[in-house]
Amino acid sequence: MFAKKMAVDLGSANTLLYQKGKGIILAEPSVVAINYWDKKAIAVGKEAKGFMGRTPKHIKSFRPLKDGLLVDFKAATFMLVEFFKKINGKKNSASQCVFTVPTAISPDEKKALCQAGRKVGCKKLFFLPEVMAAALGAGLDVGANRGRLIINIGGSTCEVAVVINSTVTFSRVTSFAGDAVDDAIIKHLREEHGVHIGENTAEKCKIAIAAAEAEPGISFSLTGKDMKSNAPRHIEVESGALGRAISEPLHVLADFIRDSLATIAAQHRKDAKEDGILLVGGGSLLSGLESFLKKRLGLEIVRDNEPLTTVIRGAGMVVDKRRKYRKLLLKK
Repeated sequence: MFAKKMAVDLGSANTLLYQKGKGIILAEPSVVAINYWDKKAIAVGKEAKGFMGRTPKHIKSFRPLKDGLLVDFKAATFMLVEFFKKINGKKNSASQCVFTVPTAISPDEKKALCQAGRKVGCKKLFFLPEVMAAALGAGLDVGANRGRLIINIGGSTCEVAVVINSTVTFSRVTSFAGDAVDDAIIKHLREEHGVHIGENTAEKCKIAIAAAEAEPGISFSLTGKDMKSNAPRHIEVESGALGRAISEPLHVLADFIRDSLATIAAQHRKDAKEDGILLVGGGSLLSGLESFLKKRLGLEIVRDNEPLTTVIRGAGMVVDKRRKYRKLLLKK
């Protein structure tokens, strides 16, 4: 039997696994549930996310990654091990693993990922910049002598990058990203309606009616906790009001991208005007975001057809043909 060759997109919001010969075999939220009575992790992924806002006080669901990096090594490792068990059974084994990572990952952060990789049986580990993986996954010619601009909007980070000649020549990151929209929705309901909701409800509301360019007259029904009585309370949220609530984080995001574009080489800006900018990541799924950014940046914005999987698809290409793409990998 041939040993497994895997790609791992370990994101702050979601974790995706790719196996050579099978494609994407797992996509789950990067969430762990902990029982604080005995300090043991009890669930990961979709199951753990389902606990958010519904569990007893002694059980807490949280994300062990932030800005694409491990902030709780023990919990993140447990989560990764459990994900590998889901696809491999009790035995964790992979001859090679390609991990997608932030462009500016530090040696210590690489070391932590290596330790986590060994826990799941990865014998050889390789690191691939997320934006390089995104460029590959979207079908761009990363080896061309022409700058391609990429905006990767994840849960906790937004990265603006330039890929040219098989190299990431520019990268700028902010921690103000997709989660900021959810936070704005939670804040709006708390301040305007006196109702508290959790992450899961905010996400459902965002998917249902939130838009970068809101259409008034659409509503969404939800149940939250009354801030005064702590009793469940049912309310209707109107799309126009929600659009105004998320306007601030969206303008902050647009300003960050505009400032980033102002610092890249003039030739790359010219390339962007001619070729447009690739938009990827789960945060890019917000309705109307392409049009919103196009108006504020004055550039063509093209979102990948499947922005949630762009990065893992690109990493999968490297797994499938590592010799061809070996120069794209970071040095350990």
